[in-house]
Amino acid sequence: LRKVVDNADILRWLHVTSVATWGPARTPVQVLRRAGEYVLVDYAGDSREAATRAGFVQLAQGHWAPRWVPWTEIVDQHEDVAEYPNLMVMHSH
Repeated sequence: LRKVVDNADILRWLHVTSVATWGPARTPVQVLRRAGEYVLVDYAGDSREAATRAGFVQLAQGHWAPRWVPWTEIVDQHEDVAEYPNLMVMHSH
């Protein structure tokens, strides 16, 4: 079921993502999708050295190529929710 609303009626925006740690180094990752026994993850930490050690390839500053890893190596998976104000409402005066 979908309902169309005006942007001005939206009070806040939520960003929800699945985050976890991966591998023996407990590398922080964002879980993008699962396919069978593998999961596509994106690096979610702050250390360029840690990302490189974990086998992520840097695409641009702060951006890493996602990679497939075994699902059994994913631990501590949970949802991370960030709330953003609706800037259209804040500036509509």
